[in-house]
Amino acid sequence: MNIMLKQIELIQRIDQLIRLNATGSPMELAAKLKISKTKLYRTLFIMKQLNAPVEFDTSSQQYYYAESVKFTCGFYSNKSTVNQMYTIAENIHKKTFNFFYPVPKNETGVLYYCTRST
Repeated sequence: MNIMLKQIELIQRIDQLIRLNATGSPMELAAKLKISKTKLYRTLFIMKQLNAPVEFDTSSQQYYYAESVKFTCGFYSNKSTVNQMYTIAENIHKKTFNFFYPVPKNETGVLYYCTRST
């Protein structure tokens, strides 16, 4: 399987476990995901670069989001303009987003963003 797809799936799985309050310690989370602690830390670093407010609570030994967010990754047709992509994203979540990378006009659009609840 493609490396990028594996990375996206891993981020989605971590996101799911954080939302379920089921991460446990870094060692436990890495074991659940069947990855090394180093790979876990690298993936959490990538998530933070994408504006995910991931924190670790030492008392409960759980990862959590410091504020409400959603992770979305998707493709949009080459007919979509940048403004249309913003409108699509806002209609999906009815929230503002902080990270957005549009592809130039007349190419297939790729939209990555992290939404924050207000």
